[in-house]
Amino acid sequence: QMLSSCERINCTTVPPDYTKHTTRFLTMWLFSLPLVLVHDIGIATIPVEVLIGWALFGIQQLGFEIENPFGVSTRADGETQEQIPLESLCREILLDVECLRKDLPDCTCES
Repeated sequence: QMLSSCERINCTTVPPDYTKHTTRFLTMWLFSLPLVLVHDIGIATIPVEVLIGWALFGIQQLGFEIENPFGVSTRADGETQEQIPLESLCREILLDVECLRKDLPDCTCES
């Protein structure tokens, strides 16, 4: 049952049109934001705009990463890294199950 739940999560993707629409909307909103802010905060509009853009595009990127929790991502240094370390989680589960199957009271389930 857990495997089928994980497969369902892995196979369900966000439609590409939704992703494109959110990116376009966010970009248009950020381009129009300085027109509103410049009257109130003047030259401080530029750093405020950069900060808001960085925060919102960062949140959007986190959403992209969360969309495929079992995938592999590339870090800034070019190294690949699993989103969720499935190998180590599966190893821990295997050790715990083997420990339970032995039915030994003194079994220490540490890896």
